[in-house]
Amino acid sequence: MRIFTLSLNSKFRRITQALSLALGLVLMTVVANAQIDQNWTGATSNNFIVEDNWDPVGSPSENYIYIPMPDTSMATGSPDAQPFNVEVTGSEDITVKGLEIAFASDDAYQSTLTINLDEGYTFNVDQQKGFERFAQNGIDYNWTGIIVKSGTYKYTRTNYMRLDRPNCWFKVEGGIAEFNNIGMGDRNPGTGGKIYISGGEVICHEDFLRADPTREGGQIEITGDGKLTVPGNFEMPAEDWINGGAEYSIRKVYDAINNVSIFTAVPGTYVGIENADRQQQKTGETASDTLNLINTTAVEEASNFQWQYHAEGSDTYVNFTGEYSDSAKYAPVFTEAGTFFVSCLVDGVRTENEVEFSVVLDLVSFLPAEFDVQFLRVGQFGTEITAKFADAITSMEWKYATVPGGPYVSFEPAATDASFKPSFTENGNYYVVVDAQYNGASVISSELSYVVEDATKAVRWTGMISTDPTDPANWSPIAHYFKNNVTIPALDSVDMVAPNYPVFNMTSNDTINDFYLDSGAKAEIISGTDGIIDTFNFRANAYISGSLTVQDVFIDYTSLFWRLSASASEMTMKGSSTLSILYVGAYNASLSMSKGDGAWDEGGRIYMYDDSKIDLISFHRMNTEVSDTSVISINDQASIYFKGDARSAFKTYIDSTKFRCESADFEPYVLYPYMKDGQDYTVVQARDKTAFAIADDSRSFTTAGNEISTPITLTNIDGVTSFEWKYSTNPFGPWESFEPAATDPNFKPSFPASGDYYIVAITSDDVVTSNLKLVTVVDLKVSPSAYQQIDTSVETKGDTLKVDITLPGDLTILASEWFTYDLITGVDEPSNVKDSVYVPVLFIKGKYEIYYWTEVQDANGNSFELISNRVKFYVDVDVKADEIVEGNFELYPNPAKDAFYVNEESTSYSVSLIDAQGRVVLKKAFDNAYGAQRIDFNKSGMYIVKVKTNNFVKTKRIVIE
Repeated sequence: MRIFTLSLNSKFRRITQALSLALGLVLMTVVANAQIDQNWTGATSNNFIVEDNWDPVGSPSENYIYIPMPDTSMATGSPDAQPFNVEVTGSEDITVKGLEIAFASDDAYQSTLTINLDEGYTFNVDQQKGFERFAQNGIDYNWTGIIVKSGTYKYTRTNYMRLDRPNCWFKVEGGIAEFNNIGMGDRNPGTGGKIYISGGEVICHEDFLRADPTREGGQIEITGDGKLTVPGNFEMPAEDWINGGAEYSIRKVYDAINNVSIFTAVPGTYVGIENADRQQQKTGETASDTLNLINTTAVEEASNFQWQYHAEGSDTYVNFTGEYSDSAKYAPVFTEAGTFFVSCLVDGVRTENEVEFSVVLDLVSFLPAEFDVQFLRVGQFGTEITAKFADAITSMEWKYATVPGGPYVSFEPAATDASFKPSFTENGNYYVVVDAQYNGASVISSELSYVVEDATKAVRWTGMISTDPTDPANWSPIAHYFKNNVTIPALDSVDMVAPNYPVFNMTSNDTINDFYLDSGAKAEIISGTDGIIDTFNFRANAYISGSLTVQDVFIDYTSLFWRLSASASEMTMKGSSTLSILYVGAYNASLSMSKGDGAWDEGGRIYMYDDSKIDLISFHRMNTEVSDTSVISINDQASIYFKGDARSAFKTYIDSTKFRCESADFEPYVLYPYMKDGQDYTVVQARDKTAFAIADDSRSFTTAGNEISTPITLTNIDGVTSFEWKYSTNPFGPWESFEPAATDPNFKPSFPASGDYYIVAITSDDVVTSNLKLVTVVDLKVSPSAYQQIDTSVETKGDTLKVDITLPGDLTILASEWFTYDLITGVDEPSNVKDSVYVPVLFIKGKYEIYYWTEVQDANGNSFELISNRVKFYVDVDVKADEIVEGNFELYPNPAKDAFYVNEESTSYSVSLIDAQGRVVLKKAFDNAYGAQRIDFNKSGMYIVKVKTNNFVKTKRIVIE
């Protein structure tokens, strides 16, 4: 049945072009108690917690705080500008969700926030948003004006506290300032502010990022009792980058147990040894750690140095002799066993500290090496150590102590084999030795140190033993990588001709925190068991600057950025690997493919093969210039799943060759929407352009029970003798046949219910089209849908009809109208009513159908006509209760197996199933039912399905297999 003529459609397009329909939707606004933005006014005082000092007035706790200049136009300096000096005092913890102090390039006009809380209380910045609030002076990229005098200032956000401008500063005069990460500038030379520590302590837990090593005056100044603690064995990028100003020198101590570097200030008159930790060595060996005098003014101006030692229990000093024993640096050698203490006379002044040396006989050595400190958690085994003896011994036993030098006790059970893997049941420090019987006496070996704790450590790959990351000896410090911060450097091929790069051979789920794969370095993460996909959890920063290969492993990344930002960054995914970047928090996890979005920024590459997948929420940076940077190569059955509608961005990435395929016959192919975990995704795959395919795979729209307007056709059909159209609600199948089977080369499908349907063609040889057609069936309903009877002697109006429509977000309405179709003459009549409600006026005897028509347009400018369900009207026509209307309802599938569906336009009806002998074998009633209803029945045979409404009885036949 033809509904419209071309002239009628054209007429309505001209008359109603660009009109949109208001469908009477009720918007409900939910008001929540959310954090607000507050600006400092200082209306009554300089007290931070006084509510009247803020605009809007109220407590600043849990809010986003901004301290401006009194007139922000004066921020560059004006004689009339008076900076705010805000003070936080008291005996309570305070938390804000965001903080910024306006930057003044002239320090005389800089507003400040001073933390002067009582000891033990914290001012906590739980940063929830940053530079998007203050685009020019965002807290992420421009800290300044904060002074800590007492109490604790704590910034809990995972991103950096950054001082980017040269005039930015942060001062600690007492108390504690605690950060996860600190950055000292941006990428441009001459930038970066300064940290002043004259008392108290600045603590950086994770990443200490130095920026400009040439900055005049350095970037951190420590004086008085100031202290700086940063992760790892930190080496300054330039002399005086951390300095003590005019009166102090800097002392650095590396705490290997806690893997932190501690910087403090010492007066210029101080004479002392910088690396004064206890050392142990064998007779005749040179000290492994050369002793250095702290480079103070007194040491720089000294002319005479004499290194000396005394034995334990003796006050008599003995001079060392030989090379460097009269300089500021010296590595002692001892010829006898014992405990000795070393110091230096500097122009006759003895160092204020001395170094203990524990010297043992050169009898016992260890294979593969005498390692430094090993880090373990309770129950973990250390790397296997084998004792080797220079002379014959009569017996040996491994023992341990909890303090250096003993007393040593036996393990349980006693460990008497030459090879041993230590393990401990409690946290603490342990010192392991071999106690050997030699010439009738007990000889104790050098100590092997073990630290057993739960804390996270930074471990660096050495590959000393093998490619096995589970061996602690392959890391420095020696430890298991589990839940640690991991760095894999580029190994020196001169020192190691065949570098041992790590191969994480997964046999169970695993976890690490920070992951740094340096430029030139390599790593593999592979499944250790066929057919099992284990999970590797990455819980913090990930910097892929080298080459990473992943095969048959699920990587679960739950931090901020998975970074492949450098030109050497490369990741290869094989097998059934998945990189999941779906973490949702204050800041969602992102894939960062470049150092920036401009053409000048380099970026890495990802190569995807086999059935590998990437799941993500967002791209952080993606260089969209046509180049070989920021590239994802999609091949085989690999897929990218992006949460939400990313079609526009993905088109840009494809046009700029950021998404590409290695073969010229293949191209990236975008699918949207794909429903996964209850949310829409955009999917990208590789498609063979030369293969059997659908000619026009653009998305089409229709409504329930109505065919799409333009038929689907095929291309690249050489050699195809037969095929069938099939559909699914999932773009990856399984595929179902239409009823009846659809084999027409020009096919116009229809579907009984709203939703997204994906259509493919499959040949008799099971070849599936390389693309698919998405048909979205829009939910367009007129209610009430039950028929109406009108007696013109009483009335001429029917009951009010109302239309409800749910449009996908990329459709806009061009025109809409109610229509009446005369079932006798076959003519459509427009009503000129475009509202969402309609009261039919019918006074000519006959049978009619009233429906709602609308024309919509997608984002590409394609137009589609949508037709609602049809409501029957009988005017002056008597409809008998027992009238049978054959087949006027949907019934599918047919044949069926265990269940079938009935879709009746009425909302209240009953369904009866009648067998060949006329017996009712099933009966089910539906009330207020919309759409298809499931009928469960599994007894094979041929049946009649009878649908009975208030006024009709309708029948169809069905076969149950």
